[in-house]
Amino acid sequence: MFRRSTVAIALTATMLFGATACRPANLASGSKPAVVIVAPPSGSQYVEGDDVAVQSTATDATGVVRVELIVDSTNISSDMPPIAQGQRAFSVIQHWRATPGSHTIIVRAYNTAGAASDPVGITVSVSPVNTPTASPVQTPVATATAAPTAAATSTLALGAINGQVTVRLNADPEKPAANTQVEILGSPSLATTTDNNGNYRLDQIPPGSQYVFAKNQFGESNPVQVLVAAGGVKNIDIQLLQDGGGGEQRIYSGRVTRNGQPVQGATVWIMGDVGVTRTNHDGRYWLIHWVRQEIHGVRSRRDPFFIIASDGAHWNGIYRAEDPSKPTPDIDLTHAPPAPNPPQVVYDLIADADKAKWSSNNGKVSWNGDPNDNKGAARYVNSATLQDKTARDRVLLTAPAKSANGYIVGQFAKTITGNSTDFLIGQVGFLDPSPNAEADFVVKFAPSGQSALELDRLTVNSSDGVQPIVVPLDQIANQSGQLILSVESAPSGSASRAVWYDVQIVRGQ
Repeated sequence: MFRRSTVAIALTATMLFGATACRPANLASGSKPAVVIVAPPSGSQYVEGDDVAVQSTATDATGVVRVELIVDSTNISSDMPPIAQGQRAFSVIQHWRATPGSHTIIVRAYNTAGAASDPVGITVSVSPVNTPTASPVQTPVATATAAPTAAATSTLALGAINGQVTVRLNADPEKPAANTQVEILGSPSLATTTDNNGNYRLDQIPPGSQYVFAKNQFGESNPVQVLVAAGGVKNIDIQLLQDGGGGEQRIYSGRVTRNGQPVQGATVWIMGDVGVTRTNHDGRYWLIHWVRQEIHGVRSRRDPFFIIASDGAHWNGIYRAEDPSKPTPDIDLTHAPPAPNPPQVVYDLIADADKAKWSSNNGKVSWNGDPNDNKGAARYVNSATLQDKTARDRVLLTAPAKSANGYIVGQFAKTITGNSTDFLIGQVGFLDPSPNAEADFVVKFAPSGQSALELDRLTVNSSDGVQPIVVPLDQIANQSGQLILSVESAPSGSASRAVWYDVQIVRGQ
């Protein structure tokens, strides 16, 4: 497992599930945006009335200002990033309520110059809900009649999900998680408990897109998207997340309404956190919240906390107890005041990595070099498969020098001034395959004219998959300087395929 000097936090601004349906050949260069549809995969099947969540990521060198979701030539929704001037990378989940038939779903992005991306599309098929119609009441006659067919007397068959839940504690090897609750997100009645070998089975699952997760005394897994076929059985293995700082990850859901009606597309977040989500067509949202004891010796969260919802024009909020068994009241926007801003991305480090000064034990490292170079290498990798088997675009490869205790260091060109509400967030790990890989991922800050300060250190090995890294920047509040990212090889492992993904500075409320 990993060791670190501060508590590890799993944050989701948007959930990434499934395989990449379409990938751009390279990062957008400024002429027009590039779009990737992350989920669902093309060819997915749904049932009438399902919530089809379309996850996409748009990139552009000048900044993405708008992403549109189009179904069969009809514009369903249009979303803008938190930074009004545009973001170089913008991920969003957009929703469409499924109607019967075969459909083409297209995502199109626009940059600051008004240029549109090439349309990127997938196809999905939607089965109608089979609702039997009532027959007129007739006087029985003494003649034989054929038995009604199954199609005329029942709806689509229910499906099932099975698999194994595992957990890794401290430095122990991964092992089955016995007596662990597994349930469908948003449907607590669809739940079961694992056996002594960590195996589970969920029956009576409605066909269509579902999210399944597991939880026990050690924490909770991230929700995993599952496409359940009518009458089918889907095998999904789940790994629990352990918070090494003694905290616990919990999932909270609720609804946003106006005049008693659901509000679709509202932005929802927890005050002081950096994770952001949006409501679906039923006005419902899900937030992952870490209840932790301390960061740098300071209590990080108190019961209750404050959940905020905004439709872009107005906002309202509720206090929520940390006890997940207590219901979450609706957030009502009927008489809400003008809206505040959600957490904003103020600096995208991945986008500026090509401007950083890179060096290693063996001297200066040129950008976009050969990963097999003994000096080390720093470059972008597109359409990369990471150790957790997920496909990502535009990851930052940082290969240390090929020597004993090799390292690579990148000092970023932009001078930043620390803010007490800023966090550096991102994900780190290794390209797949990376057997026996192990490295320290280090974040430092170099105040103007002073020696660099180490802000955080995260040790990751190849069995850990992809790990979140979250660094509170209140420790450098009101100081100006440059950020430094470095990777240090472990004596026992190789780090030549170490990567950083989606590393940003975000500003909370």
